[in-house]
Amino acid sequence: MAEFVGGFATSHTLMASTGVEPQAARVVNGMVEIGQRVRALEPDLVVLVSNDHLFTFDLGLQAPFIIGVDDWHTPYGEMDIPREPHRGHRAFAEEFAGFAAAEGFDIAQGQGLQLDHGMAIPLMFIDPGRQLPIVPLYLNIMMQPIPTFA
Repeated sequence: MAEFVGGFATSHTLMASTGVEPQAARVVNGMVEIGQRVRALEPDLVVLVSNDHLFTFDLGLQAPFIIGVDDWHTPYGEMDIPREPHRGHRAFAEEFAGFAAAEGFDIAQGQGLQLDHGMAIPLMFIDPGRQLPIVPLYLNIMMQPIPTFA
């Protein structure tokens, strides 16, 4: 049985600080603090939730929710993000997908999915040493059918 130990939300991108140095510092400091709080909880894995930025999914796959079920997840590397792989947790991801489907969620499993900046940037702060297994959960907010509020 899984136990939920925390939930955090953050921007998924960093900005050029020229002219907005205080705002940019708040974003970075917030990500640093979230990383510290997540590590303090000592989780067994991290479920990352983000929308896809049309790097991974196109008109060929339009599920409202897509969960990555791989042993490793590698970032695309855009925005100079290191292309170093993060360990996945296939067993948890498959169980999560089965549970969500049984509860009425329109969810698909995906293999070979890479991480775009929406997941990779927060991960640089949450787990810089890439020690925690991750499970990426994508929300399709770009194409129909999008997730409903239900």
